[in-house]
Amino acid sequence: MENNQKKSEQQNNTQNILQDLMKSNLKAQTHIDLQLKQNQIGNDGASTIGTALGNCKLLTNLIFYIGANQIGDNGAQNIGLGLSKCTQLTNLELTLGQNQIGNDGASTIGTALGNCKLLTNLIFYIDANQIGDNGAQNIGLGLSKCTQLRNLELALVQNQIGNDGASTIGTALGNCKLLTNLIFYIEQNNFLFIY
Repeated sequence: MENNQKKSEQQNNTQNILQDLMKSNLKAQTHIDLQLKQNQIGNDGASTIGTALGNCKLLTNLIFYIGANQIGDNGAQNIGLGLSKCTQLTNLELTLGQNQIGNDGASTIGTALGNCKLLTNLIFYIDANQIGDNGAQNIGLGLSKCTQLRNLELALVQNQIGNDGASTIGTALGNCKLLTNLIFYIEQNNFLFIY
């Protein structure tokens, strides 16, 4: 009983945060810190957030933790569509780990990253999802357009990425010639090391 009450309180709190975000002057926002991990947001909540992000065209700094929220491809795609309009971002911390995101959601987010050409700092955790080669390749293609990156922390652990996806990401990182700090987690996937 007590556990159900806590979940209900979390959901109410999350709904209040989302309503406040939607009511704020999104067009004038330059910094958003949204930490909603483990709140059962699902695809509907993620879609609402994606719509809100799409209105934040002046956003330069986004800290967005939305891991462990039962988000699938549909929610991730809507987050990606919103994020793709945030072309002024220089700092992005995006945590989408422990959801049910597959290739379609990862691909849309990868495309969105490619629109964020001014990024200098990216922390991107999309671990423990269901991403395969196609999703990883599109993340790689998006990253290849982020040529201003100086700091990158990328976690793709516990997905279903094979050699093709890993290779595309590796090639993409070669375009990030200004990188001075790289932390890359990709273990527990489906690729083979060839020695």
